[in-house]
Amino acid sequence: MLGSKTCVHRPRALRAVLTTLVVITLQVVGQRPAAAGPLTAVRTPSGPSLDGKLDDACWSEAPIATDFRVMNTERLAKAQTAVQFAFDDNALYIGVRCSEAEVDSIVTRPLPRDDADVFRTDCVEIMLDPTASQNDYVHLAVNASGSLADRACTQGGFVGDMSWDSTARAASFIGPDFWSC
Repeated sequence: MLGSKTCVHRPRALRAVLTTLVVITLQVVGQRPAAAGPLTAVRTPSGPSLDGKLDDACWSEAPIATDFRVMNTERLAKAQTAVQFAFDDNALYIGVRCSEAEVDSIVTRPLPRDDADVFRTDCVEIMLDPTASQNDYVHLAVNASGSLADRACTQGGFVGDMSWDSTARAASFIGPDFWSC
């Protein structure tokens, strides 16, 4: 079983944090879904192109988690995020589309791998907890320029090792009213 948390971080406001298990269950901090429930990661015969566009066949088959609400309210979040999951024999693929009415306001720039400045830009954060311990997990962050930072975390995230590198790869795409990775 694979557990994960997905967090979309905006310098101006936290967008979403999802907790998932592959028949994925949602828990949100910062935003919460309208109706938390299972979300299935679909099996795909081949992985998507690494271009951030999310226009591959596997994404047309994958259910979408969306309709996030502002934390502690019933109001829909103004800038919605949509998350999808697919997998094949080699990898788990996570597609995230972040609505942005004013794409010129996106805070991003290309950064070297593991540059902590990725957290100061518009980014998606994903926490993968393969043992569902909620103690030890892998933390990945991808910004709107496709820059990737990753670290191994323990003690519930209080200790992180930025020198650790996953085999994750990422790409992002900025569209007319969204960015995606």
